[in-house]
Amino acid sequence: MLVASQVGVSVTRAMKYHGGPSTFTAEDAQHLLRKKLVGAVNAAEGVHDEFKWHRSILHVWAQSRGIAAILKAELHKMPPELWSECLVMCTVCKDMEGIIFKNEEDFECVEGVDCVGRGCISPPVLCARRMCASGHRC
Repeated sequence: MLVASQVGVSVTRAMKYHGGPSTFTAEDAQHLLRKKLVGAVNAAEGVHDEFKWHRSILHVWAQSRGIAAILKAELHKMPPELWSECLVMCTVCKDMEGIIFKNEEDFECVEGVDCVGRGCISPPVLCARRMCASGHRC
């Protein structure tokens, strides 16, 4: 249970830019998971005592169910000590290409969205570097 506890949170995307989701491999999953899980361990060890946490959450946005299945299979092949203190969650969002699987400079604000500071505030949140329809810089 994570009630009244500090936790470390890491979020990443599992996808393939070139070739699409069907080209995502077990090696891609191993590389991504190892990088993020080792990073979570290193972050937990390097944080000031006042902000220490003992549990981490890794949230992976997957481009397809196939990618999610590969991630799950590869996670369970990894040494348990690498992920036993980390809750690994995976969300498949194949229909959210324009929000999750594009880089920030590719985003555009949409009409009717209030632009505040550097981000556009609306569910879902869209961040952009281009001008909004209202002329405000997002």
